[in-house]
Amino acid sequence: MSRAELKSLAKKQIKGNVLILFVIGLIAGADHFLGSFFSSIVQSNTLMSNFNAGFNSGFNAVTVGSKSATLSPAMFMPLIWCLIISIIISLVIMSPLRISHNYAYLEAAKDQKPGFSMLGYGYKNCWVDSILLNLLTLVFTFLWSLLFFIPGIIKTYSYSMSPYIMAENPNIDALEAITKSKEMMKGHKFELFILDLSFILWYLLIPITLGFASIYIAPYVNATRTNFYLKLKEAKA
Repeated sequence: MSRAELKSLAKKQIKGNVLILFVIGLIAGADHFLGSFFSSIVQSNTLMSNFNAGFNSGFNAVTVGSKSATLSPAMFMPLIWCLIISIIISLVIMSPLRISHNYAYLEAAKDQKPGFSMLGYGYKNCWVDSILLNLLTLVFTFLWSLLFFIPGIIKTYSYSMSPYIMAENPNIDALEAITKSKEMMKGHKFELFILDLSFILWYLLIPITLGFASIYIAPYVNATRTNFYLKLKEAKA
């Protein structure tokens, strides 16, 4: 199926469902906003600012106002706690939400009306496996990225179908979902990459409209990607 056909299907599927799909996506991606929030806390923390000053001066005494202070492990604690909280939120809370997000689009592709009740799908059906899927995907992608930047991108596309696979088969284990995704994406990674690139002009509308265009663009892109998965699954059957 051509890119134009995938996009045409997506437009039909999101018609009348744009706002609810956007909000579902916003909730499922909330960890990105929380990560930015925690990061801003760390950056504004006086102790961390003083640590940076000490680092730049060769780990000499740090000056706080008119007083001097030596660097101590306590200065790292705000950063450590923010990292721990971010990881817990991303893995434990957000992983099943991402599966629920994909499930909502799979249901929309079947002409089912998406609803907020679908947000609980991942928690009810595959909470632990969704956490393992998220964790393994992050670890594998990171390890491949150590070789070079390009292998990391390639593997991102290689694993990209695994959330859809788990959303359709909630009893599947994480490693099997990743393996199936790799098999599905053999010879199709560049195809999906080009599909993603085809939205570049749409993405340019987001800053121009002060972000409002994303209300339509996000569901449109996600629905198109969902159709890519469904057609790929059909072709591999």
